[in-house]
Amino acid sequence: MSRARDLADSADKDIVGTITVDGLTVAGNVSADGGTIKLDGNYPVGTNNVALGDNALSSGSLSGGNNTAIGREAMLSNTSGSLNVALGSTTLDANTTGSSNTAVGQAALGANTTASNNTAVGYQSLLANTTGVALTAVGSGALKDNTTGGSNSAFGQNALENNTTGADNTAMGTSLLTNTTGSSNSALGYIALYANSTGSFNTALGKEALRSNTTASNN
Repeated sequence: MSRARDLADSADKDIVGTITVDGLTVAGNVSADGGTIKLDGNYPVGTNNVALGDNALSSGSLSGGNNTAIGREAMLSNTSGSLNVALGSTTLDANTTGSSNTAVGQAALGANTTASNNTAVGYQSLLANTTGVALTAVGSGALKDNTTGGSNSAFGQNALENNTTGADNTAMGTSLLTNTTGSSNSALGYIALYANSTGSFNTALGKEALRSNTTASNN
């Protein structure tokens, strides 16, 4: 009887070392106690990190802990960043030291490097952000071009899509404040403040409210 058959016939077996197999079928639970988990690639270093996907969390200088990366190249470059969650191909793949970020959706927060406390949910949401902090983007393309602007909140497809450096903006609805670079604007309703560029301190409530405003402020 082969060694593999001996192991299979045993109810409980402790194995010290590494096992390499061509295939594995498990009928019960799988437990990794006190270690890290990595499928399709090298095991991540650091503490309490979980990675699933080709090159996910694969930085050789990883020291951050409590990160979860699921998807091809998710958190590829992470070094000391901790408490991040990346779900989707190339999510948070440029992140190095940023912490407490949540990225869900292909390429979400893909350019983020050192910024922390950002939440991006949706395809390419917060795609270009590098150092902007305290950002919330929910919806495909939401805050897509934001780079350094902080404390922006966008809910809806393409909301605040082209904002780059503007800060303290709130957009709730499809295509709101799409072209703005201004700050401290609030828009709620279909294409409200749609054309706003540099105008600041505006509040628009309702369908097409302040739709054509570009540079005027304090409305």
